[in-house]
Amino acid sequence: DNTPIFRQPLVDLLIEENNAPNTFLAKLLATDADSEIRGEVFYLMGPDAPSIFTVDKATGVLTVSTSLDREEKEKYRFTVRAVDRGLPRKEAIATVVITVLDRNDNSPRFINKDFSFFVPENFPGFGEIGVISVTDADSGKNGWVALSILNGSDIFVIDTGKGALRAKVPLDREQQSSYFLWIEAVDGGEPALSCVTMVTVLLLDVNDN
Repeated sequence: DNTPIFRQPLVDLLIEENNAPNTFLAKLLATDADSEIRGEVFYLMGPDAPSIFTVDKATGVLTVSTSLDREEKEKYRFTVRAVDRGLPRKEAIATVVITVLDRNDNSPRFINKDFSFFVPENFPGFGEIGVISVTDADSGKNGWVALSILNGSDIFVIDTGKGALRAKVPLDREQQSSYFLWIEAVDGGEPALSCVTMVTVLLLDVNDN
């Protein structure tokens, strides 16, 4: 006549993404005050549980069969049932909430494979030539990206946060008509991941002679 009781009716779990298959998540425990076989409890997944999660019927050990990807899904919520062997059978339900934690598994990505900007010659110093956009699918510091110029930094400067490219000095087409810059994006993860793009700056002629 007693219903099983979960020790924890709400189970909050954290797991890092890219886990190994069949990773142990938790050992769920339910008890039943009835005696003998009627007090024995077995465990079943609730109808809302994704198939990648399984619970051992006898021990209550909860596992995940595949590697989880936070960028694909960050949170899972489902139920687990504890059922006794009495007649009629009685059961309890525990809710499991799994939060997938980020790992630095995504490199920064530039919006374009390469960038070309056309500017009039005698463009004023520190005027904005163009914006170099970059994304990173990771979260927190793993998704924070810093930009830097690998060559030509004596003439050009880049706003590491906004991605705005500027020239420190006025550009004169008669002296040099084009510039080719390599821009690197580095994220804040450990270890850091990076990528590089090429930026072409072409000066348009102005009738200044």
